[in-house]
Amino acid sequence: MGHTRSSLFRFIGLLTLGLLVSLSGAGARPSIAQSGSVSWSEPINLSNTPQDSTHPAIVADSLGYVHVFWTEDIGGEPVQAGRSLDTGNSIMYTFWDGKVWSPSIDIFSLPDEGVADFVAAAVDRHNTLHVVWLGQSNIYYSSAPAWQAGSARAWLPPQVVGTNGARSRWSTDIATDAAGTVHVIYATGGLDAGVYYIQSRDNGTTWEAPVNLAAPLDSSEISFSNARLITDRAGRPHAVWETNDLQGYGKAIYYARSTDGGANWDRAAQLAYRTAAETWVEYPYLTARSESEIHLIYINATNRGRAHRISLDGGETWSEPRSILNDMEGINGYVIPLVDGLGQMHLVINMRTRATQTGGLYYARWLGTDWSPVVPIETTALASAHWTAAAISRGNEIHVVCDTLRTGETWYFRGTVPEVPRATVQSVPTPEPALSPMPTTAADIAAPAVVRPDRPVTTKSAPNFPDASPLIPATGAALLLIVGMAAVWMRRHQR
Repeated sequence: MGHTRSSLFRFIGLLTLGLLVSLSGAGARPSIAQSGSVSWSEPINLSNTPQDSTHPAIVADSLGYVHVFWTEDIGGEPVQAGRSLDTGNSIMYTFWDGKVWSPSIDIFSLPDEGVADFVAAAVDRHNTLHVVWLGQSNIYYSSAPAWQAGSARAWLPPQVVGTNGARSRWSTDIATDAAGTVHVIYATGGLDAGVYYIQSRDNGTTWEAPVNLAAPLDSSEISFSNARLITDRAGRPHAVWETNDLQGYGKAIYYARSTDGGANWDRAAQLAYRTAAETWVEYPYLTARSESEIHLIYINATNRGRAHRISLDGGETWSEPRSILNDMEGINGYVIPLVDGLGQMHLVINMRTRATQTGGLYYARWLGTDWSPVVPIETTALASAHWTAAAISRGNEIHVVCDTLRTGETWYFRGTVPEVPRATVQSVPTPEPALSPMPTTAADIAAPAVVRPDRPVTTKSAPNFPDASPLIPATGAALLLIVGMAAVWMRRHQR
């Protein structure tokens, strides 16, 4: 019996040693050297029209479809090289089914509305597409089943869900959560200037009264723009936006969140502010890497590099800003972080090199404490790229769209992350009759409510740039495995 017991202890010791060795690297995210490089396709011209096409948006669903929207100047002047379209009059749409692109169609062009621009899109758990866009003075909303969106008849008639006293770039955004709630924010000007949040719990049929998320402006903050909205895995909505000075340059970055699905919001926190000696604080972009890990990237002070902040507690606290991409410069829109099916984070960069002034699209990967060296994706056809948008599909595909000043077209390309398993997609459901929306006009929008100020977001320093990969679940499972194997060993040696 003593020999059996000592052998058992040696057996358990070897298993435990193996467990500790394997877990010593379990929290580390794969590096580029470990995981290989992303392979990229050649870019293709999606819009391919004589008129200007710009400001694209992209979203992927669980059917494996990738949906692209942009604004088009239908009936306008032919493209002029080097000129970016200021605004369009129609929202265009196409989708990728995994094999081919559908013909692009004009889904929204209102007869009494001369502007249709800055479209934003989201997809819900039932694979319904939800979109918002900016008109001359209104914020519009519509939806369609993702598998039928290639037909203009599948889209519900546009609703007015907000008013905008002064149009600004990317002044509206949309997101959905696992509970089925549709979340929208939009920035306004005029007497009721602010950043407003609304939600719908019945697929966009009716909307709650708007809530103003914005903090009071100071004497140098004149307007709002670049409002972005996401939801994390816990169902919390997170919003970020910028204020601008009289000349239109970004002045400050603000952040707000709700911990109860949008019913109440914390007071907006100022996460960046430009001094008199600086020029830009602009284009904030949020990504949720996990239930609690949120990343924010924005232009900080100059056009060189970007600023990066992290929250590991769902937006309660934030790390101090860290300067990244210091070999790059340029203000061509958002730099976009994306999360793949294994939780790895990728960065699509629309900038130019400082040393050679080579513009185009670039790529980097999050290594746990910093970003990898930047590598070029495409610097020829997309050398004048602006207004980039990106999405992850099937867990391992990076889909990117952008506008180019040289061609005035919307371009697309995709990358594949080789070490990430390709996710299984859902089957296309049986089509159901479309719902008719509740008629909504600007006069039906309720007066803005005031955000609750009783739970302010703090901005004290959090640990800088850790690799948040908890080991407790993996350790517990492994220990249970050891106990089970030891029991089997004892039973065999007692026979």
